[in-house]
Amino acid sequence: RTAALRPAPGQEEAAALLRAMLAGSSLAAPDAARSVQDALSFRCLPQVLGAGLDAISRAVAMTEVEINAASDSPAVLADAGAMLSNGNFHLGTLALAFETLALALAQVAEASLARSIKLMSAPHSGLPRYLSPQGGASAGLVPMQKTAAALLAEIRLKAQPALLDSRAVSDFSEDLAPHAPLAVRKLDEQLPLMAHLFAI
Repeated sequence: RTAALRPAPGQEEAAALLRAMLAGSSLAAPDAARSVQDALSFRCLPQVLGAGLDAISRAVAMTEVEINAASDSPAVLADAGAMLSNGNFHLGTLALAFETLALALAQVAEASLARSIKLMSAPHSGLPRYLSPQGGASAGLVPMQKTAAALLAEIRLKAQPALLDSRAVSDFSEDLAPHAPLAVRKLDEQLPLMAHLFAI
């Protein structure tokens, strides 16, 4: 119901997926313990995942445009007997879609790490500190937090935009480059890091 109040793209879909995954959970029981304000990494999950789903949709749509597009310059229009110089080879929309997806996935990863750390925090989860069966000063699963934090740092690094880093070449006639191949490659390198973070 609340997602419908602010229908950002992907948000209602993400909320529906979460409801389906949590169906039958003790969380939905009428007498379940409630927090007045859950941490944002839990409470904003439909918004965070929704932004990710929207970014995936945009990247797919822009990829389909490019796969089916003519990017030759000059463009040869045989039926019209014309050759037209153009800029269709400039992949700015594709690069921007993949840069946006990398940023959205970095936010998803950030929320995942925050939830993992809270799971190991006794005051937040009600579970033994660091999920250690011995408790006390035991480090428990803290080393996993450090690994996950290092993975997040790499994921964020891969989300840094390449789109803004162009240099003029070819005697300044080619003075703008969206670096779409680099944007796609960064995302490709980001995904295995996210798989490891999610596994943790």
